[in-house]
Amino acid sequence: MTPAAVVRRILFYGLITLLSLFFALPLLWLVLAPFDKTPTLTVKIPDFTLDNFAELGKNPYALSSLKNSILISGGAMLLVTALSALAAYALSRVRVPGRDLILYALLLLSSIVTGTAAMVPIFLLMFQLGLIDDRSGVSLVLTGGLLPAAIFILKDFMDATPKSYE
Repeated sequence: MTPAAVVRRILFYGLITLLSLFFALPLLWLVLAPFDKTPTLTVKIPDFTLDNFAELGKNPYALSSLKNSILISGGAMLLVTALSALAAYALSRVRVPGRDLILYALLLLSSIVTGTAAMVPIFLLMFQLGLIDDRSGVSLVLTGGLLPAAIFILKDFMDATPKSYE
């Protein structure tokens, strides 16, 4: 290996290391900050304490908020996984007329139509269905927002899966 190639390789790995640190530091902060007696926006070795968790336990809304988050995200996860797997399998294995148009529309819906643009129609729909202030309504809205991208991703996975596995 030539000296220039060695220098290029060292610079390449140095750049990769710097990029890795750039993305790892916020994650390290997320892991360490709850255990720090005086958390700040700097990454440092914390003065380990569990007082922050004890203080959180005193909040009367903490456990109910956690329960709501788990129920909403779990419901959306189950719905997105089940519905997108069924749709992706059908789009992958069955020759549907206009399939490419459907996939293009899914890509378009998942990237261009934002939640802000759909906010009023979704609110009106949820209001008419009586799902305002209901966990299932929030799960359905999240599911609707995540389905196009999930179908698009899982369709590629289904295409790569050999039919002999069925």
